[in-house]
Amino acid sequence: MVRASLSRLAATLACLVAGRAAAQAEHPTREVGVVAARRTVTADLGGERYSFGDYHALLIGIERYEGHEVDLRTAGADVRALAAVLTQEYGFCEPRLLLDDQASRTNILAELDRLAQELEPNDNLLIFYAGHGTKLWAGTTSEEGFWVTHEPPGAQHRWWNWLSAQELNRATARIPARHVLLISDSCYAGRLTMRESTAPQAATPTWIKSLHETSSSHILTSGNDEPVADDGRDGHSIFAYHLLGGLQAHGEHFLPAVSLADYVMRAVMTDTPFHGEGRRAQQPVFARHPLDPRHNGQFVFVRDRVDGESAVTLAGEPGAPPGYRLPKYVKAEPTEGGRYRYWSLEGGQRVEMMLVAGATVRRGEQDVRVEPFLIDRYEVDWRRFRRFLDAQGRTLRNPPPEMARSPELPVTGVDLDEARAFALWAGHKQLPTEAEWEVAAGYDPQTGRPTEFPWGDQPLREMLPVGPVPPPTGAHPADRSHFGVEGMGGSVRELCEVDDDARRAAAPRAIVRGGTQVVSRRHAPADPRVAFDPMPVDSGYLINTVGFRCVKLLIPPYRQR
Repeated sequence: MVRASLSRLAATLACLVAGRAAAQAEHPTREVGVVAARRTVTADLGGERYSFGDYHALLIGIERYEGHEVDLRTAGADVRALAAVLTQEYGFCEPRLLLDDQASRTNILAELDRLAQELEPNDNLLIFYAGHGTKLWAGTTSEEGFWVTHEPPGAQHRWWNWLSAQELNRATARIPARHVLLISDSCYAGRLTMRESTAPQAATPTWIKSLHETSSSHILTSGNDEPVADDGRDGHSIFAYHLLGGLQAHGEHFLPAVSLADYVMRAVMTDTPFHGEGRRAQQPVFARHPLDPRHNGQFVFVRDRVDGESAVTLAGEPGAPPGYRLPKYVKAEPTEGGRYRYWSLEGGQRVEMMLVAGATVRRGEQDVRVEPFLIDRYEVDWRRFRRFLDAQGRTLRNPPPEMARSPELPVTGVDLDEARAFALWAGHKQLPTEAEWEVAAGYDPQTGRPTEFPWGDQPLREMLPVGPVPPPTGAHPADRSHFGVEGMGGSVRELCEVDDDARRAAAPRAIVRGGTQVVSRRHAPADPRVAFDPMPVDSGYLINTVGFRCVKLLIPPYRQR
Protein backbone atom coordinates (compact mmCIF):
# COMPACT_ATOMS: atom_id res chain seq x y z
CA MET A 1 0.00 0.00 0.00
CA VAL A 2 1.36 3.37 -0.97
CA ARG A 3 2.04 5.97 1.69
CA ALA A 4 0.45 9.35 1.41
CA SER A 5 2.79 12.18 2.06
CA LEU A 6 1.19 14.53 4.54
CA SER A 7 1.27 18.19 3.88
CA ARG A 8 3.87 19.26 6.38
CA LEU A 9 3.79 22.91 6.99
CA ALA A 10 7.06 24.42 8.04
CA ALA A 11 5.69 26.35 10.93
CA THR A 12 6.12 25.60 14.56
CA LEU A 13 3.46 26.16 17.15
CA ALA A 14 5.78 27.76 19.66
CA CYS A 15 4.06 31.07 18.98
CA LEU A 16 0.63 29.82 19.99
CA VAL A 17 -0.77 31.02 23.29
CA ALA A 18 -0.05 28.43 25.96
CA GLY A 19 -3.69 28.12 26.87
CA ARG A 20 -4.73 27.42 23.32
CA ALA A 21 -1.95 24.87 22.90
CA ALA A 22 -3.00 23.09 26.05
CA ALA A 23 -6.63 23.10 24.96
CA GLN A 24 -5.72 21.58 21.62
CA ALA A 25 -3.65 18.93 23.36
CA GLU A 26 -6.66 17.93 25.43
CA HIS A 27 -9.21 18.24 22.65
CA PRO A 28 -7.43 17.63 19.31
CA THR A 29 -10.65 17.89 17.33
CA ARG A 30 -13.53 20.32 17.19
CA GLU A 31 -17.13 19.16 17.41
CA VAL A 32 -18.26 18.17 13.93
CA GLY A 33 -20.96 20.28 12.37
CA VAL A 34 -20.69 23.49 14.42
CA VAL A 35 -19.80 26.50 12.28
CA ALA A 36 -17.37 28.77 14.08
CA ALA A 37 -18.30 32.33 14.94
CA ARG A 38 -18.20 34.44 11.83
CA ARG A 39 -15.29 36.80 11.23
CA THR A 40 -15.72 38.79 8.03
CA VAL A 41 -12.46 39.78 6.35
CA THR A 42 -12.25 43.29 4.87
CA ALA A 43 -9.35 45.14 3.32
CA ASP A 44 -8.52 48.33 1.45
CA LEU A 45 -8.64 47.51 -2.24
CA GLY A 46 -8.22 50.16 -4.91
CA GLY A 47 -9.16 52.96 -2.50
CA GLU A 48 -12.30 51.32 -1.11
CA ARG A 49 -13.05 49.10 1.88
CA TYR A 50 -13.84 45.76 0.28
CA SER A 51 -15.46 42.73 1.96
CA PHE A 52 -14.05 39.30 1.14
CA GLY A 53 -16.59 37.46 3.29
CA ASP A 54 -15.84 34.84 5.94
CA TYR A 55 -13.00 32.34 5.67
CA HIS A 56 -13.55 28.78 6.92
CA ALA A 57 -11.28 25.74 6.96
CA LEU A 58 -11.70 21.99 7.39
CA LEU A 59 -8.31 20.44 8.22
CA ILE A 60 -7.93 16.64 8.21
CA GLY A 61 -4.84 14.77 9.39
CA ILE A 62 -4.35 11.04 9.95
CA GLU A 63 -1.21 9.62 11.55
CA ARG A 64 -2.54 6.45 13.21
CA TYR A 65 -3.87 3.74 10.94
CA GLU A 66 -4.48 1.04 13.60
CA GLY A 67 -2.26 -1.49 11.84
CA HIS A 68 -4.09 -1.18 8.53
CA GLU A 69 -1.31 0.99 7.06
CA VAL A 70 2.09 2.19 8.16
CA ASP A 71 1.55 5.08 10.57
CA LEU A 72 2.52 8.53 9.36
CA ARG A 73 4.58 10.95 11.41
CA THR A 74 3.61 14.55 10.87
CA ALA A 75 -0.08 14.89 10.01
CA GLY A 76 -0.99 16.39 13.37
CA ALA A 77 1.86 18.90 13.23
CA ASP A 78 0.92 19.87 9.70
CA VAL A 79 -2.74 20.44 10.54
CA ARG A 80 -2.09 22.38 13.73
CA ALA A 81 0.56 24.52 12.11
CA LEU A 82 -1.73 25.36 9.20
CA ALA A 83 -4.53 26.21 11.63
CA ALA A 84 -2.20 28.64 13.42
CA VAL A 85 -1.15 30.38 10.22
CA LEU A 86 -4.66 30.68 8.82
CA THR A 87 -6.13 32.18 11.99
CA GLN A 88 -3.21 34.39 13.05
CA GLU A 89 -2.04 35.57 9.64
CA TYR A 90 -5.02 35.41 7.30
CA GLY A 91 -8.17 36.13 9.33
CA PHE A 92 -9.77 32.67 9.14
CA CYS A 93 -12.46 31.61 11.57
CA GLU A 94 -11.24 28.91 13.95
CA PRO A 95 -10.74 25.86 11.68
CA ARG A 96 -12.41 22.51 12.27
CA LEU A 97 -9.89 19.75 12.88
CA LEU A 98 -10.47 16.05 12.18
CA LEU A 99 -7.50 14.08 13.48
CA ASP A 100 -6.91 10.32 13.47
CA ASP A 101 -10.04 8.43 14.62
CA GLN A 102 -12.22 11.49 13.92
CA ALA A 103 -11.20 11.30 10.25
CA SER A 104 -13.28 8.31 9.19
CA ARG A 105 -14.95 8.16 5.81
CA THR A 106 -18.35 8.71 7.42
CA ASN A 107 -17.22 11.68 9.50
CA ILE A 108 -15.47 13.41 6.58
CA LEU A 109 -18.53 13.03 4.35
CA ALA A 110 -20.81 14.18 7.15
CA GLU A 111 -18.67 17.25 7.71
CA LEU A 112 -18.64 18.10 3.99
CA ASP A 113 -22.43 17.71 3.92
CA ARG A 114 -22.74 19.98 6.95
CA LEU A 115 -20.62 22.61 5.24
CA ALA A 116 -22.84 22.34 2.15
CA GLN A 117 -25.86 23.18 4.34
CA GLU A 118 -24.35 25.87 6.55
CA LEU A 119 -21.96 27.92 4.41
CA GLU A 120 -23.27 30.94 2.53
CA PRO A 121 -22.64 32.19 -1.03
CA ASN A 122 -20.14 34.82 0.11
CA ASP A 123 -18.03 32.41 2.20
CA ASN A 124 -14.60 31.01 1.41
CA LEU A 125 -13.63 27.44 2.29
CA LEU A 126 -10.23 25.74 2.44
CA ILE A 127 -10.11 21.94 2.83
CA PHE A 128 -6.79 20.32 3.70
CA TYR A 129 -6.05 16.59 3.87
CA ALA A 130 -2.86 14.95 5.13
CA GLY A 131 -2.91 11.17 5.05
CA HIS A 132 -2.45 8.04 2.98
CA GLY A 133 -3.67 7.95 -0.60
CA THR A 134 -3.82 5.20 -3.19
CA LYS A 135 -5.36 4.30 -6.53
CA LEU A 136 -7.23 1.27 -7.85
CA TRP A 137 -8.30 0.12 -11.27
CA ALA A 138 -11.75 1.55 -11.86
CA GLY A 139 -12.90 -1.08 -14.33
CA THR A 140 -13.06 1.34 -17.25
CA THR A 141 -10.08 3.01 -18.93
CA SER A 142 -8.28 4.49 -15.94
CA GLU A 143 -7.58 4.17 -12.24
CA GLU A 144 -9.42 5.98 -9.46
CA GLY A 145 -7.77 7.79 -6.56
CA PHE A 146 -8.75 7.39 -2.88
CA TRP A 147 -8.14 9.07 0.44
CA VAL A 148 -7.33 6.20 2.83
CA THR A 149 -9.42 7.25 5.80
CA HIS A 150 -9.17 6.07 9.41
CA GLU A 151 -10.77 2.76 10.38
CA PRO A 152 -11.02 1.23 13.84
CA PRO A 153 -9.07 -1.93 14.68
CA GLY A 154 -10.71 -5.01 13.20
CA ALA A 155 -12.58 -3.13 10.47
CA GLN A 156 -12.29 -4.19 6.84
CA HIS A 157 -9.50 -2.21 5.26
CA ARG A 158 -10.93 -2.19 1.75
CA TRP A 159 -11.72 0.38 -0.90
CA TRP A 160 -15.42 0.67 0.01
CA ASN A 161 -14.39 2.04 3.42
CA TRP A 162 -12.15 4.70 1.88
CA LEU A 163 -13.16 8.01 0.29
CA SER A 164 -12.95 7.95 -3.50
CA ALA A 165 -12.07 10.92 -5.68
CA GLN A 166 -15.51 10.71 -7.27
CA GLU A 167 -17.30 10.90 -3.90
CA LEU A 168 -15.02 13.69 -2.73
CA ASN A 169 -15.56 15.70 -5.89
CA ARG A 170 -19.34 15.30 -5.68
CA ALA A 171 -19.38 16.32 -2.01
CA THR A 172 -17.23 19.42 -2.48
CA ALA A 173 -19.09 20.52 -5.63
CA ARG A 174 -22.27 20.81 -3.53
CA ILE A 175 -20.79 23.36 -1.14
CA PRO A 176 -22.27 26.80 -1.98
CA ALA A 177 -19.29 28.88 -0.81
CA ARG A 178 -18.10 31.41 -3.36
CA HIS A 179 -14.58 29.98 -3.31
CA VAL A 180 -13.50 26.44 -2.43
CA LEU A 181 -9.84 25.40 -2.37
CA LEU A 182 -9.03 21.74 -1.73
CA ILE A 183 -5.41 20.91 -0.82
CA SER A 184 -4.43 17.25 -0.65
CA ASP A 185 -1.03 15.99 0.50
CA SER A 186 -1.34 12.31 -0.31
CA CYS A 187 -0.08 9.79 -2.80
CA TYR A 188 -1.78 9.84 -6.20
CA ALA A 189 -3.65 13.01 -5.25
CA GLY A 190 -3.40 14.10 -8.85
CA ARG A 191 -6.21 11.61 -9.47
CA LEU A 192 -8.56 14.14 -7.88
CA THR A 193 -8.32 16.21 -11.03
CA MET A 194 -6.61 16.06 -14.39
CA ARG A 195 -7.47 19.53 -15.64
CA GLU A 196 -5.05 22.41 -16.04
CA SER A 197 -5.51 25.83 -14.48
CA THR A 198 -4.35 29.38 -15.16
CA ALA A 199 -0.96 30.98 -14.51
CA PRO A 200 -0.45 33.76 -11.95
CA GLN A 201 -0.76 37.41 -12.95
CA ALA A 202 -0.01 40.77 -11.38
CA ALA A 203 -1.91 41.16 -8.08
CA THR A 204 -3.47 44.51 -8.96
CA PRO A 205 -6.62 45.70 -7.11
CA THR A 206 -8.67 45.20 -10.29
CA TRP A 207 -7.47 41.63 -10.73
CA ILE A 208 -7.94 40.74 -7.05
CA LYS A 209 -11.49 42.11 -7.10
CA SER A 210 -12.37 40.24 -10.31
CA LEU A 211 -10.94 37.00 -8.88
CA HIS A 212 -12.98 37.26 -5.71
CA GLU A 213 -16.24 38.38 -7.30
CA THR A 214 -16.32 35.33 -9.59
CA SER A 215 -16.84 31.93 -7.96
CA SER A 216 -14.15 29.26 -8.05
CA SER A 217 -13.35 25.71 -7.05
CA HIS A 218 -9.75 24.53 -7.37
CA ILE A 219 -7.55 21.69 -6.15
CA LEU A 220 -3.88 21.81 -5.13
CA THR A 221 -2.17 18.45 -4.65
CA SER A 222 1.27 17.44 -3.37
CA GLY A 223 1.94 15.33 -6.45
CA ASN A 224 0.52 14.08 -9.70
CA ASP A 225 -0.34 10.44 -10.35
CA GLU A 226 2.59 9.32 -8.18
CA PRO A 227 3.75 8.46 -4.67
CA VAL A 228 4.93 11.42 -2.60
CA ALA A 229 7.26 11.80 0.37
CA ASP A 230 6.07 11.56 3.95
CA ASP A 231 9.06 13.47 5.29
CA GLY A 232 10.80 16.69 4.43
CA ARG A 233 11.96 19.51 6.66
CA ASP A 234 11.59 20.37 10.35
CA GLY A 235 8.98 17.71 11.07
CA HIS A 236 6.79 18.38 8.03
CA SER A 237 6.44 16.80 4.61
CA ILE A 238 8.33 18.49 1.80
CA PHE A 239 5.04 19.70 0.28
CA ALA A 240 3.68 21.06 3.55
CA TYR A 241 6.99 22.71 4.41
CA HIS A 242 6.89 24.73 1.21
CA LEU A 243 3.13 25.33 1.43
CA LEU A 244 3.50 27.06 4.77
CA GLY A 245 6.69 28.69 3.57
CA GLY A 246 4.69 30.24 0.72
CA LEU A 247 2.01 31.49 3.09
CA GLN A 248 4.57 32.92 5.49
CA ALA A 249 7.18 34.35 3.13
CA HIS A 250 4.52 36.23 1.15
CA GLY A 251 4.83 39.82 2.35
CA GLU A 252 1.96 41.46 0.46
CA HIS A 253 -1.69 41.91 1.33
CA PHE A 254 -3.30 39.58 -1.18
CA LEU A 255 -2.26 36.07 -2.20
CA PRO A 256 -4.33 34.40 -4.95
CA ALA A 257 -4.36 30.60 -4.77
CA VAL A 258 -2.72 30.35 -8.18
CA SER A 259 0.24 32.43 -6.95
CA LEU A 260 0.62 30.28 -3.84
CA ALA A 261 0.40 27.15 -5.97
CA ASP A 262 3.02 28.48 -8.37
CA TYR A 263 5.39 29.11 -5.45
CA VAL A 264 4.80 25.66 -3.93
CA MET A 265 5.17 23.82 -7.24
CA ARG A 266 8.47 25.52 -8.03
CA ALA A 267 9.79 25.10 -4.49
CA VAL A 268 8.97 21.39 -4.26
CA MET A 269 10.24 20.52 -7.72
CA THR A 270 13.49 22.47 -7.34
CA ASP A 271 14.31 21.31 -3.81
CA THR A 272 17.41 19.52 -5.09
CA PRO A 273 19.00 18.91 -1.65
CA PHE A 274 15.91 16.95 -0.58
CA HIS A 275 15.39 15.10 -3.84
CA GLY A 276 19.12 14.51 -4.20
CA GLU A 277 18.93 11.89 -1.45
CA GLY A 278 17.78 9.30 -3.96
CA ARG A 279 14.15 10.36 -4.04
CA ARG A 280 12.17 10.91 -7.18
CA ALA A 281 11.12 14.54 -7.51
CA GLN A 282 7.37 14.91 -7.02
CA GLN A 283 5.28 17.28 -9.10
CA PRO A 284 2.48 19.21 -7.36
CA VAL A 285 -0.62 20.00 -9.40
CA PHE A 286 -2.95 22.99 -9.32
CA ALA A 287 -6.13 22.56 -11.37
CA ARG A 288 -9.82 23.27 -11.62
CA HIS A 289 -12.33 21.05 -9.87
CA PRO A 290 -13.34 18.35 -12.39
CA LEU A 291 -17.08 18.49 -11.61
CA ASP A 292 -17.65 22.04 -10.39
CA PRO A 293 -18.19 24.56 -13.24
CA ARG A 294 -17.08 27.46 -11.01
CA HIS A 295 -13.53 28.11 -12.10
CA ASN A 296 -13.16 31.65 -13.44
CA GLY A 297 -12.42 33.23 -10.06
CA GLN A 298 -9.76 32.50 -7.44
CA PHE A 299 -9.55 31.81 -3.73
CA VAL A 300 -7.72 34.89 -2.38
CA PHE A 301 -5.82 34.77 0.92
CA VAL A 302 -6.02 38.19 2.63
CA ARG A 303 -3.12 38.74 5.00
CA ASP A 304 -3.71 40.54 8.28
CA ARG A 305 -0.07 41.68 8.56
CA VAL A 306 1.92 43.22 5.72
CA ASP A 307 4.79 44.69 7.75
CA GLY A 308 7.19 41.89 6.89
CA GLU A 309 6.81 40.30 10.34
CA SER A 310 5.03 37.07 11.11
CA ALA A 311 2.85 36.23 14.08
CA VAL A 312 3.77 32.56 13.67
CA THR A 313 7.37 31.42 13.88
CA LEU A 314 8.62 29.34 10.97
CA ALA A 315 11.70 27.21 10.79
CA GLY A 316 14.64 29.44 10.15
CA GLU A 317 17.18 31.23 12.30
CA PRO A 318 17.32 34.41 14.40
CA GLY A 319 17.40 37.52 12.26
CA ALA A 320 16.22 35.84 9.05
CA PRO A 321 12.71 36.31 7.59
CA PRO A 322 10.29 33.44 8.28
CA GLY A 323 11.36 30.31 6.43
CA TYR A 324 14.67 31.81 5.23
CA ARG A 325 18.22 31.36 6.48
CA LEU A 326 21.24 33.60 6.38
CA PRO A 327 23.93 32.80 3.82
CA LYS A 328 27.53 31.93 4.53
CA TYR A 329 29.79 34.76 5.76
CA VAL A 330 26.81 36.67 7.23
CA LYS A 331 26.02 37.07 10.93
CA ALA A 332 22.98 38.67 12.59
CA GLU A 333 23.68 40.72 15.72
CA PRO A 334 20.67 41.32 18.04
CA THR A 335 19.91 44.91 19.01
CA GLU A 336 17.22 46.53 21.14
CA GLY A 337 13.57 45.99 20.33
CA GLY A 338 14.08 42.54 18.82
CA ARG A 339 15.87 43.97 15.78
CA TYR A 340 19.12 42.90 14.20
CA ARG A 341 22.18 44.30 12.46
CA TYR A 342 23.76 42.24 9.70
CA TRP A 343 27.48 41.88 9.09
CA SER A 344 29.22 40.15 6.21
CA LEU A 345 32.82 39.04 6.41
CA GLU A 346 34.78 40.63 3.58
CA GLY A 347 38.51 40.05 3.38
CA GLY A 348 38.72 39.62 7.15
CA GLN A 349 36.74 42.84 7.84
CA ARG A 350 33.09 43.23 8.88
CA VAL A 351 30.84 45.15 6.48
CA GLU A 352 27.30 46.15 7.43
CA MET A 353 24.43 45.03 5.23
CA MET A 354 20.72 45.84 5.43
CA LEU A 355 17.88 43.33 5.21
CA VAL A 356 15.40 44.13 2.43
CA ALA A 357 11.96 42.52 2.56
CA GLY A 358 10.63 40.83 -0.54
CA ALA A 359 8.29 42.74 -2.83
CA THR A 360 6.84 42.80 -6.33
CA VAL A 361 7.93 45.55 -8.72
CA ARG A 362 6.71 46.48 -12.17
CA ARG A 363 9.35 45.87 -14.84
CA GLY A 364 8.02 46.91 -18.25
CA GLU A 365 4.86 44.89 -18.93
CA GLN A 366 5.53 42.32 -16.22
CA ASP A 367 5.61 42.12 -12.44
CA VAL A 368 8.86 40.76 -11.02
CA ARG A 369 8.86 39.09 -7.61
CA VAL A 370 11.96 39.97 -5.57
CA GLU A 371 12.79 37.59 -2.72
CA PRO A 372 14.22 38.97 0.56
CA PHE A 373 17.95 39.80 0.34
CA LEU A 374 20.80 41.69 2.02
CA ILE A 375 22.41 44.76 0.49
CA ASP A 376 25.46 46.83 1.51
CA ARG A 377 24.44 49.77 3.67
CA TYR A 378 26.94 51.97 1.82
CA GLU A 379 28.52 51.92 -1.62
CA VAL A 380 31.84 50.12 -1.90
CA ASP A 381 34.53 52.63 -0.91
CA TRP A 382 38.19 52.73 -1.84
CA ARG A 383 39.25 51.29 1.52
CA ARG A 384 37.31 48.08 0.77
CA PHE A 385 38.27 48.02 -2.88
CA ARG A 386 42.00 48.34 -2.16
CA ARG A 387 41.84 45.32 0.13
CA PHE A 388 40.47 43.42 -2.85
CA LEU A 389 43.16 44.71 -5.20
CA ASP A 390 45.91 43.80 -2.73
CA ALA A 391 44.49 40.35 -2.00
CA GLN A 392 44.12 39.54 -5.69
CA GLY A 393 47.31 41.23 -6.88
CA ARG A 394 45.26 43.25 -9.36
CA THR A 395 45.60 46.75 -10.80
CA LEU A 396 42.90 48.94 -12.27
CA ARG A 397 42.70 49.17 -16.03
CA ASN A 398 42.11 52.89 -15.97
CA PRO A 399 42.35 54.36 -12.43
CA PRO A 400 40.56 57.67 -11.77
CA PRO A 401 42.44 60.76 -10.52
CA GLU A 402 44.08 60.49 -7.11
CA MET A 403 41.70 63.09 -5.63
CA ALA A 404 38.80 60.70 -6.30
CA ARG A 405 40.51 57.74 -4.58
CA SER A 406 40.51 58.75 -0.92
CA PRO A 407 39.72 55.73 1.33
CA GLU A 408 36.34 57.09 2.49
CA LEU A 409 35.04 57.96 -0.99
CA PRO A 410 32.84 55.61 -3.06
CA VAL A 411 34.70 53.66 -5.72
CA THR A 412 34.29 55.17 -9.22
CA GLY A 413 35.97 54.57 -12.54
CA VAL A 414 35.87 50.75 -12.35
CA ASP A 415 34.22 48.77 -15.10
CA LEU A 416 31.56 46.09 -14.87
CA ASP A 417 33.99 43.15 -14.90
CA GLU A 418 36.05 44.66 -12.08
CA ALA A 419 32.90 45.29 -10.00
CA ARG A 420 31.75 41.71 -10.53
CA ALA A 421 35.17 40.37 -9.52
CA PHE A 422 35.08 42.40 -6.30
CA ALA A 423 31.59 41.08 -5.44
CA LEU A 424 32.72 37.48 -5.88
CA TRP A 425 35.80 38.06 -3.71
CA ALA A 426 33.75 39.80 -1.00
CA GLY A 427 32.11 36.61 0.30
CA HIS A 428 30.37 35.34 -2.84
CA LYS A 429 28.25 38.44 -3.22
CA GLN A 430 26.95 39.86 -6.49
CA LEU A 431 25.76 43.11 -7.98
CA PRO A 432 22.06 43.79 -7.39
CA THR A 433 19.63 43.24 -10.20
CA GLU A 434 17.79 46.33 -11.34
CA ALA A 435 14.64 45.07 -9.57
CA GLU A 436 16.56 44.41 -6.33
CA TRP A 437 18.08 47.88 -6.45
CA GLU A 438 14.67 49.42 -7.02
CA VAL A 439 13.11 47.62 -4.03
CA ALA A 440 16.03 48.54 -1.74
CA ALA A 441 15.92 52.16 -2.91
CA GLY A 442 12.25 52.99 -3.06
CA TYR A 443 9.87 50.34 -1.71
CA ASP A 444 8.04 51.22 1.50
CA PRO A 445 7.16 47.99 3.39
CA GLN A 446 4.70 49.87 5.62
CA THR A 447 2.48 50.99 2.75
CA GLY A 448 3.37 48.21 0.30
CA ARG A 449 4.12 50.64 -2.53
CA PRO A 450 7.10 52.40 -4.13
CA THR A 451 7.98 55.99 -3.25
CA GLU A 452 9.23 58.82 -5.43
CA PHE A 453 12.56 59.17 -3.63
CA PRO A 454 14.46 56.71 -1.43
CA TRP A 455 13.41 58.61 1.70
CA GLY A 456 9.76 59.21 0.70
CA ASP A 457 7.57 61.10 -1.75
CA GLN A 458 8.82 64.66 -1.07
CA PRO A 459 12.20 66.19 -2.01
CA LEU A 460 14.65 66.92 0.78
CA ARG A 461 14.40 70.42 2.28
CA GLU A 462 18.10 70.89 1.72
CA MET A 463 19.29 69.67 -1.65
CA LEU A 464 22.20 67.24 -1.69
CA PRO A 465 25.38 69.25 -2.39
CA VAL A 466 27.30 68.59 -5.59
CA GLY A 467 31.01 68.72 -6.38
CA PRO A 468 33.75 67.36 -8.62
CA VAL A 469 34.07 64.16 -6.56
CA PRO A 470 31.45 62.19 -4.61
CA PRO A 471 31.00 62.80 -0.89
CA PRO A 472 32.29 60.22 1.62
CA THR A 473 30.03 57.23 2.13
CA GLY A 474 27.33 57.98 4.71
CA ALA A 475 27.95 61.75 4.55
CA HIS A 476 24.23 62.55 4.17
CA PRO A 477 22.06 60.41 6.51
CA ALA A 478 18.89 61.99 5.09
CA ASP A 479 19.61 60.14 1.84
CA ARG A 480 18.39 56.86 3.34
CA SER A 481 15.85 54.39 2.01
CA HIS A 482 13.04 52.78 3.99
CA PHE A 483 15.33 49.79 4.66
CA GLY A 484 18.16 51.98 5.96
CA VAL A 485 20.30 51.80 2.80
CA GLU A 486 22.24 55.05 2.36
CA GLY A 487 23.33 57.03 -0.68
CA MET A 488 20.86 55.65 -3.23
CA GLY A 489 19.45 59.05 -4.20
CA GLY A 490 22.73 60.95 -4.42
CA SER A 491 26.42 60.02 -3.94
CA VAL A 492 27.22 58.07 -7.16
CA ARG A 493 25.10 56.23 -9.65
CA GLU A 494 25.29 52.44 -9.26
CA LEU A 495 25.91 49.43 -11.47
CA CYS A 496 23.13 46.82 -11.55
CA GLU A 497 22.67 43.55 -13.37
CA VAL A 498 19.73 43.13 -15.70
CA ASP A 499 16.78 41.45 -14.02
CA ASP A 500 16.58 37.76 -13.30
CA ASP A 501 18.09 35.23 -15.76
CA ALA A 502 18.76 37.98 -18.26
CA ARG A 503 21.80 39.00 -16.22
CA ARG A 504 23.77 36.10 -17.71
CA ALA A 505 22.23 36.19 -21.16
CA ALA A 506 22.88 39.93 -21.54
CA ALA A 507 26.42 39.99 -20.07
CA PRO A 508 28.62 41.99 -20.41
CA ARG A 509 25.96 44.69 -20.37
CA ALA A 510 24.51 46.18 -17.18
CA ILE A 511 22.15 48.94 -16.00
CA VAL A 512 23.11 52.12 -14.11
CA ARG A 513 20.58 53.36 -11.54
CA GLY A 514 20.28 56.17 -9.00
CA GLY A 515 21.31 59.78 -8.61
CA THR A 516 24.75 61.37 -8.24
CA GLN A 517 26.27 64.39 -6.56
CA VAL A 518 29.22 64.45 -8.95
CA VAL A 519 29.42 67.30 -11.48
CA SER A 520 31.54 66.89 -14.58
CA ARG A 521 31.69 68.56 -17.96
CA ARG A 522 30.01 65.52 -19.50
CA HIS A 523 27.39 64.66 -16.90
CA ALA A 524 25.08 66.89 -14.87
CA PRO A 525 23.85 65.67 -11.46
CA ALA A 526 21.25 62.93 -11.81
CA ASP A 527 17.76 63.34 -10.40
CA PRO A 528 17.48 61.56 -7.00
CA ARG A 529 14.12 60.00 -7.90
CA VAL A 530 14.15 56.20 -7.74
CA ALA A 531 12.77 55.80 -11.24
CA PHE A 532 15.16 58.31 -12.82
CA ASP A 533 16.87 57.45 -16.10
CA PRO A 534 17.96 53.79 -16.04
CA MET A 535 20.94 53.65 -18.40
CA PRO A 536 22.44 50.54 -20.08
CA VAL A 537 26.22 50.34 -20.15
CA ASP A 538 28.83 48.08 -21.74
CA SER A 539 31.51 46.03 -20.00
CA GLY A 540 34.29 48.57 -20.52
CA TYR A 541 32.22 51.55 -19.35
CA LEU A 542 34.28 53.88 -17.10
CA ILE A 543 33.11 57.14 -15.58
CA ASN A 544 33.65 59.07 -12.37
CA THR A 545 29.93 59.32 -11.54
CA VAL A 546 29.31 55.54 -11.35
CA GLY A 547 30.09 53.21 -8.44
CA PHE A 548 28.44 50.10 -7.02
CA ARG A 549 27.36 48.18 -3.95
CA CYS A 550 26.81 44.44 -3.43
CA VAL A 551 23.97 42.16 -2.41
CA LYS A 552 23.85 38.72 -0.85
CA LEU A 553 20.86 36.46 -1.35
CA LEU A 554 19.22 34.66 1.55
CA ILE A 555 18.71 30.90 1.46
CA PRO A 556 15.02 30.34 0.61
CA PRO A 557 13.02 27.40 2.02
CA TYR A 558 13.44 25.24 -1.09
CA ARG A 559 17.25 25.45 -0.93
CA GLN A 560 17.68 24.48 2.72
CA ARG A 561 18.97 21.12 3.89
